[in-house]
Amino acid sequence: FAAIFPESIHIINQEIENLRQLSQEFSHFAKINQPQLEIFDPAEVVREIIGSYRSEYQFITDIKDDLKINFDKMHFYQIVTNILQNALDVSTKDTPIEISLTQNHGFVILTIKDHGTGIEPDDLHRIFEPYFSKKSRGTGLGLALVKRLLDANHGFVRVKSKVGDGSQFEILMEASNEDTDH
Repeated sequence: FAAIFPESIHIINQEIENLRQLSQEFSHFAKINQPQLEIFDPAEVVREIIGSYRSEYQFITDIKDDLKINFDKMHFYQIVTNILQNALDVSTKDTPIEISLTQNHGFVILTIKDHGTGIEPDDLHRIFEPYFSKKSRGTGLGLALVKRLLDANHGFVRVKSKVGDGSQFEILMEASNEDTDH
């Protein structure tokens, strides 16, 4: 009993956490609220998100400041977190994840590139479908949620992937010319 009890408790706690996360993902996916649009600099949010991972992973960043988007800030946070989590899942601590934030032709473009396993060409068109996943853990809702949140905020996503070389996600959002003092 003494030998297996601590490990059993650890497994039970791990499964409880998995169920909590699963219910949270289902909840987020089921109820996407109308976006609460606000004008903000996405660089601040991106830096905040990657800051919590810097001690364990390497990042190469090219993040332009003073860009403005009119977007739901919580939705943006979820989009970045979900895509970044997928990149982290296929990356090692020695393989950098590249993140850039630029503006081009009226769009603010966030690019997240990993050097992981890549996505099979036959699967690429399905990655935004609910419950589609090739990972051993997860629900297959992360990228479906990304797509729904982008649609709600009039954003777009482009994906490039090569098996064995990694994946690149580009999030395109309309740049806002308004000032944040409104």
